[in-house]
Amino acid sequence: MKCPKCGKETEGLRALSRVDNKTMICDECGTKEALDAAGLTEGSSIRSAILDCIGRDSTPQEEVKAYNDVPETNVGKITNADRIRSMSDEDLLDFLCSIETYEEGSAMTIGNSVAMCSVSDVEDWLQSESEG
Repeated sequence: MKCPKCGKETEGLRALSRVDNKTMICDECGTKEALDAAGLTEGSSIRSAILDCIGRDSTPQEEVKAYNDVPETNVGKITNADRIRSMSDEDLLDFLCSIETYEEGSAMTIGNSVAMCSVSDVEDWLQSESEG
């Protein structure tokens, strides 16, 4: 059978789509919809661990183990990247307008004077826990 959401061939359509509560979809699409509804957006380490279990006939015990294998520092942590991914268009516009860059790209300031001078500084900030 072909999943109407992702188009992949699958043995069966066992999940009910949360979008219309009518369409049957594959396990992976059903899990992704549930994770979206739970606020676990793309890039979340917990989401990745859960999705890694799909399609390999994992047992519930394996799925719990995958969740437990996520580093403790990432559990329940909303990062700056997570916050940006979940922004409305209006909030994203406000955020982008708050970024200041200085001559020759030597530094940029985001929000409340968080100065970053390199790509690794920006990456560290994106992965750090959000204050807002």
